[in-house]
Amino acid sequence: MPPEALRLFVALELTEEVQGELAALVKRVKEAGGRGLRTVSAHQVHLTVKFLGDTPRRQVPALSKALEGATAGVSPFRLALGETGVFPPRGRARVLWVGLGGDLEALAHLHRRVEEALEPLGFPRERRPYTPHLTVARVRPGASPGQLARALEALREAPPRPLPLPVRTVSLMQSILGPQGARYRRLASAPLGPAGVTGDGPGPQAGP
Repeated sequence: MPPEALRLFVALELTEEVQGELAALVKRVKEAGGRGLRTVSAHQVHLTVKFLGDTPRRQVPALSKALEGATAGVSPFRLALGETGVFPPRGRARVLWVGLGGDLEALAHLHRRVEEALEPLGFPRERRPYTPHLTVARVRPGASPGQLARALEALREAPPRPLPLPVRTVSLMQSILGPQGARYRRLASAPLGPAGVTGDGPGPQAGP
């Protein structure tokens, strides 16, 4: 990655209550699957709206402004933790996730607005259907059938409570890769409604 490029994505950040619920699920799945899984820290989980990839630093102001336009006039709404599932849905699972309920039509509308706003900046619209989910674990290539079966059983038998997830802002996030995994830094936060981007966020954080 060029030195002036940042690994960016657009996301919805989770509340501490939702993170806590996911942490309990991740613990159960990890205990069941053992070394066959690479689980995700609940404080690292976020709902990706659009992945941008390696992006020149100079584009950050334009991206912030574009997100301001995407969220302007969009009313805040509420999601909720939903059912669990895996990718791919058939064959050997590779990703374990938690789905979402609540106002999914509002989420789809917000996703379209973001796609439309960022396309003129050189970020093509995603051709695949948008499937909102929260990744909680990835299956290691060497996982045994028994490890995978136990992990999937733990995922299905104890789904998370349908806690509410209010959506009031959209964040432009930077992923910073390091020896201990990825850290995330919020570069800008665009509130839903008539207001614009609130400006730079805090420094590197362990949260979503």
